[in-house]
Amino acid sequence: MEDYKNILQNNIFSSLNKNILKKIFQEGEIVTYKTGKIIYSAETSDKIGLILKGLFRVFIYSANGRQLTIRYAQEGELLGIVSSIKTGTDVGVQSLETSTILIFSIKTLKSISIQYPELAWKIAEECSTRVYDLIKEFHRLAFRNVRQRLAFHLLSISKSNSIKPYLSIGISQQDLADASGSVREVIVRELRHFKKQGFIQSKGKQIEILNPKALLEESKVDIE
Repeated sequence: MEDYKNILQNNIFSSLNKNILKKIFQEGEIVTYKTGKIIYSAETSDKIGLILKGLFRVFIYSANGRQLTIRYAQEGELLGIVSSIKTGTDVGVQSLETSTILIFSIKTLKSISIQYPELAWKIAEECSTRVYDLIKEFHRLAFRNVRQRLAFHLLSISKSNSIKPYLSIGISQQDLADASGSVREVIVRELRHFKKQGFIQSKGKQIEILNPKALLEESKVDIE
């Protein structure tokens, strides 16, 4: 617990009684995952993870294997809090770099919440944050410039691989232009920029994501 002191001072539990966090650590398990590892699925939907180190991609998936990224989570954030409460959605989580999380069950969280009611309120706040984050995504989709929209779209439609490249997309430049609300010539120019920066590389219609964190930064829009 002492090894992650800085992270523990900057998460949804940090303002609560220290005994709460101590109890969660006692009940949980610290696990480290390699880059590209898919660590969460519908089969493990009763588990919650507090990210101690690293970057994760949260995505929904269909029966035919299609994926759509809905969130990126970093140090101090929770994974699985909404889906562990309301099950039924096919959600996956993939580590985009070597990452460490504290894993505990929703039963543990419920039990501690009964003993410490202030934790229950923090959980409600976290769930509302997830909803607000989705609203912000709608805002970003409406007001991003072409480069930001393209970076976001590349990340959103990328598919998980267990070996390098850990994220890749099979899509034409015209399809990217259509999805980004632009024209092919502009998309070609922006893809060339991303290649020059070392964010991606392409082979025909296959685009490999080399630096997902950098693309994530490119996609961001300041929202008041």
